[in-house]
Amino acid sequence: MRTNFAFLQKEFPLWYDEVHQAEQFTYTAPKYVALSCRIVLEKAIYWLYQQDEDLNQPYDTKLSSLLFNDDFKIISQAIIKKVM
Repeated sequence: MRTNFAFLQKEFPLWYDEVHQAEQFTYTAPKYVALSCRIVLEKAIYWLYQQDEDLNQPYDTKLSSLLFNDDFKIISQAIIKKVM
């Protein structure tokens, strides 16, 4: 099966495995897919905060708090709109 996430396979194999597995259930279990993708998104955001010393993780670690933290706004709004 072709995947939309092949670009993740080399550098982020754990994320790739999870989203690739979820992708296989797109039509049969969409709620599972949404939950799985949300989990991978959270892992990716946590990873960004760990890797980028310019990002200070807020006390509240809910996904919305991490995404809308002032430090996280260094990312171009155009990129954020593309993702959302």
